Amino acid sequence: MHPDDKELLEKILSKEAQAWESFVVQFMPVIQKAIQQVLANSAQGDVVDESNELITDVFLCLLENDFRRLRQFRGESRLSTWLYTVSENRTKDFLKKQKALIDIISIDDDRDQALQVPDKKLSVPENLEHIEVMRSFYKKLLEVLSDQEKVFLELHYFQEKTLQDVAGEMKISINNLYVIKHRVKKKADEVLAASGK
Repeated sequence: MHPDDKELLEKILSKEAQAWESFVVQFMPVIQKAIQQVLANSAQGDVVDESNELITDVFLCLLENDFRRLRQFRGESRLSTWLYTVSENRTKDFLKKQKALIDIISIDDDRDQALQVPDKKLSVPENLEHIEVMRSFYKKLLEVLSDQEKVFLELHYFQEKTLQDVAGEMKISINNLYVIKHRVKKKADEVLAASGK
């Protein structure tokens, strides 16, 4: 581990005054660059507004559970390189979840159709308010889904597995999977209607 990285991490983990602020100032540009690069490669248009929320998200994930994520840093690369990778992965996960939520809202009830999404390319939300609406929708949806429905959501929409593969992993028939799919769609519609969107 690079001596400067080690010293800064030790100060943060021992909760020395000003250590976190120094960390944020030093690594904000690295995290911002990683996020904006992923967003720019995923969609066209201005990515500055979208990146602000994700920058906050990355710093919060590093703070969570008494710096659990930072404690995972092993020093095999520079801290800046590791943070760049963490930021890229958080942004890709965010985009994947956004795509999954768009897909859920666009589900067609026809058993022969998987998803009806007019444009497969994900459009990054145009503003932070939209990001917050999507997060709120996702959180409310998870509150009403059963454990089995959450597994289906994860496998089919987030991991993008086919219905046949999901049925195999969940050890249920394809007919039962369509029932689960229909229930998830119905609950998503109800959550959406309740939010007035």
